[in-house]
Amino acid sequence: VRFGREYLHGALHAAGISLKKMQKVARGRDEVKRAAYWHQINSCALDPSWLLFADETAMDGRTIRRKHGWGAVGQRVSVIEVMHRGKMISMLAFFTTEDFVSWRSMVSAYNSELFLEHITSLINGVMEPYPGPNSILVLDNCQIHHAREAELLAVMAKVTRPWRTDVGALLIFLGPYCCIDNPEEYEFSVFKACWRRNGDKLKGMRLDRALEWCFYYCYAENRVRQNAASGPAATYRHCGYRAGGQHQGPVYSS
Repeated sequence: VRFGREYLHGALHAAGISLKKMQKVARGRDEVKRAAYWHQINSCALDPSWLLFADETAMDGRTIRRKHGWGAVGQRVSVIEVMHRGKMISMLAFFTTEDFVSWRSMVSAYNSELFLEHITSLINGVMEPYPGPNSILVLDNCQIHHAREAELLAVMAKVTRPWRTDVGALLIFLGPYCCIDNPEEYEFSVFKACWRRNGDKLKGMRLDRALEWCFYYCYAENRVRQNAASGPAATYRHCGYRAGGQHQGPVYSS
């Protein structure tokens, strides 16, 4: 028995079935390890300010290109561009409940050696001994983060300050493929949006000055564009990090 396309479409529609864009779910995501991560966070962090997230991002000439523009109804909006990627810039940044607090950049991609070198300088300049604010470093499960893990733990164990008797900070890894639990993933999008909006101004600056300007002003600009409640602390809350140690990760949409 054969059925026409119109009949099949009508039958599926009547049954409440429609054509949808499929959601991609990482095969490596592990809800057991994700639950273990949140248990560890609740055991160690009494306040979100204790957590400091570190991650890398990259951008090139395509980052500054706008994808949308205003135009008359029924007419295309065109822009003339030189179609090349340009140099790739990689950045390693520390993100807290206050803002991006420190960063390093380079023209190329990070490997395990450069990652260890750059994150060591950031740790020594920003992190505090545990317990307290900025005393727990959270990383994702990128391979370069684990490649020199023993050396990184040795660096963390030496974190100290002259006014503190405590020595050592904590290192915690996110669950595999659980970017929804990482507030810095959201904040890099804020940074890149600011870079796009201010592209003409940033083109005339040295790279280090342009990055510094954008890291410093991306949140101030975001608050003006949205509302005073938006900001790093709100992003932490969105990801499930709350005061009093009652942290709970958001639920993945099905």
